[in-house]
Amino acid sequence: LQGWEKLDDADLAVFFMRFLQLPNEEWQYLERFIRSGKPVVGLRTANHSFKYPEGHPRFEWNVGFGTRVLGTPYIVHQQGKTDVKVVASNADHPVLENLSKSEWVSPGSLYLTRLQPGVVPLLNGLGKGRARIISREFGVVSVNEIESDVVAWTWENEWGAKVFATSLGHPGDFAEPDTVRLLVNAICWSAGRPPLKL
Repeated sequence: LQGWEKLDDADLAVFFMRFLQLPNEEWQYLERFIRSGKPVVGLRTANHSFKYPEGHPRFEWNVGFGTRVLGTPYIVHQQGKTDVKVVASNADHPVLENLSKSEWVSPGSLYLTRLQPGVVPLLNGLGKGRARIISREFGVVSVNEIESDVVAWTWENEWGAKVFATSLGHPGDFAEPDTVRLLVNAICWSAGRPPLKL
């Protein structure tokens, strides 16, 4: 990947990656940005951005990037669509401003989370489909036929960064105007700016 050096001058970064193994010369820019406390936005697979082999110096970032930077590691996901709904108690959050509806259907499957303390949930999702995974980090994880979990949230991570993260990001999500509106709002909010008038 090219252009990592741009992170040194960036005001905000949007992460939408999966299972990378960056060489040292690229990783240094990413880690410097993360530790700077600048805002971050993470979409769907960003919570499992890295897949370093056991014994590698950055192995802990396989889970740590999701947990420490975005607010949840990747656990498991169901199959099929997800019913998305605004969390009523946080409906006045700036990230949710100007959505045309409070419920819609995502074509992507529901990701299960283990959200960190202090997370502010903005959207909930209801998914269907059994799943079972055995992992070194989480042991055996079994998923019921129907599960509900948070699919979008804000947070402040350990470096003081404003964070917006979501498990939305299936290709079909970008055909939904409210998902696009949500992401535009989230970038503005994370950067400390008012929502754009679209």
